[in-house]
Amino acid sequence: DKPDNARFLAEHYGENGAGFYLDGRQYAIWYNAEGIRIAQGESAQRSSATLIPWEQAAARIRELLDLGRYMPQSELDRVDGYERQQRAAQLWYLRQDFAEGTADAGYLPTVNAIYGKNHGFPEESAAISDLLGHPEGLQNLRDELEQFVQAYRENRELLRFHFHRPQKLLEQLFDLQREPLHFTAAEGYDPQRRFFISGDEIDNLLRGGKRSIDYRLAVYSFYRNHTERKERENFLKHYHGEYSGHSGG
Repeated sequence: DKPDNARFLAEHYGENGAGFYLDGRQYAIWYNAEGIRIAQGESAQRSSATLIPWEQAAARIRELLDLGRYMPQSELDRVDGYERQQRAAQLWYLRQDFAEGTADAGYLPTVNAIYGKNHGFPEESAAISDLLGHPEGLQNLRDELEQFVQAYRENRELLRFHFHRPQKLLEQLFDLQREPLHFTAAEGYDPQRRFFISGDEIDNLLRGGKRSIDYRLAVYSFYRNHTERKERENFLKHYHGEYSGHSGG
């Protein structure tokens, strides 16, 4: 559905920037509710920037997918596993931010049982991802999350921090149950991408962007309790999104 595609892109990228090289030249991108602004140089926040509405961007992405020129085959082959890994990470972090007594009340019992083994994020999120890869496990986790979402609507004290979006996560678990479209990359398509941190990204970071106090508290709490660099990177990746900003979106 075309409106849904455009809405997804707007929500996924939010308000942020990115920078990339094309034919040796720097180009900056700025995402916001209106669409994608692009300009040569380090900033896209100027009057000369070209605005591409999300509807147009969504149509162009679908066109490139059909042509096999959106992602190389090696990345397309990772999509299904990537989606499960992302949802598994979200469930793990959601459990981590349960308030005192929430787990004992019986919410997300399957995730809680895995989390309670204290094997660490990589192993535990992999176990959740494995469950999401089987129809019965996926349905079970979706049912458990649906129960939590209903309870959280009535009692937001179930979580310590409130930047999580349980309802959105529930919708994403539902999407995992859909029959997906499969695309194939054109033979030999493997673009060599180069990115840089744009001036707009730096300005957004210094302003604080839309980060909430909840988010800063959650980061502080996570960093206090997790000293491994990889775990910290995974936490930040979970919050910001794998393909947002200069990571390659």
